Amino acid sequence: MRKIGGIFGRSVFGPINEHMSRVADCVEAVRPLLGSWLAREWDALAREAARMHDLENAADRIKHEIRNSLSAGVFSAVERSEVMDIIKAQDDIADNCERLAEILEIRRTVAPTDDIRREYLELAEELIRTGGRLAQIVAKVTELFCGAGGGREELRGLISELEDVHRGEHNCGQIEHSIIGRLFAMEKELDALTVIFLWNLTDRMGSVAGSVENAADALRRMIGQR
Repeated sequence: MRKIGGIFGRSVFGPINEHMSRVADCVEAVRPLLGSWLAREWDALAREAARMHDLENAADRIKHEIRNSLSAGVFSAVERSEVMDIIKAQDDIADNCERLAEILEIRRTVAPTDDIRREYLELAEELIRTGGRLAQIVAKVTELFCGAGGGREELRGLISELEDVHRGEHNCGQIEHSIIGRLFAMEKELDALTVIFLWNLTDRMGSVAGSVENAADALRRMIGQR
C-alpha cells in the first residue's frame, strides 16, 4: 500500500480520500451481509462477517498511518484537528458496519414477514447509496485540491452536493421508523428476544446512516474554511 505520508505534501485530502475508499468498502459489504442473513444462509453470513472485519481492519490501518504521519512539521494545529475530525467521523462508519456484522452473528434470528424483509433490503440499499455518495464527493474534493484547483464556486457546488447525503440519512431514518413500527405491531406474536434483537439491528443500521451524515458534516466544515 502507498505510504500515506508521501502524499501529504500536495493536499490533506489525498489521505482522507484513501481512507474513505476503504470505509466505502465496508458500507458496500452490508449488502451481501444482510442478504445472507435474510436468506438464512448462516455459513455465508459468517464468511461475510469475517470479510467485514477484514475490511474494517484495512480502514483502521490507513487511519493509524494518517495519525502517525500528522507531525507538527506537516500541518498547523488547526489543520491537524480538521484532518482528525473527518477521519474519526469516517472511522465511525466502518466501526458501525463491523458492529452490524457482529449483531447479525450473535443470534440466528429470522425476519418475521416479507414486508419487513423488503424494508431491510431497502434500508441496506439506501445506506449503500448514501455512503457511496459521500465517497464520490470526497473523491471530487480530492481532485479539486490535488489537481488544478478551483474557486469558491466549485467549493459551493461540492457543499451543495452534500445535501444528497443528508437526504439519504433522512430516507434511512424513515425506513428505520417503519420497520420498528411493524415490529411493535407484532410484539404479541414475537418473543421478546426477537423483538429486542431486530430493534437493535435496525438501530445499528440507523447508526451507520447517522455516521455517514456526521462525516458529511465534518467534510462540510473542512472545505467551508478553505
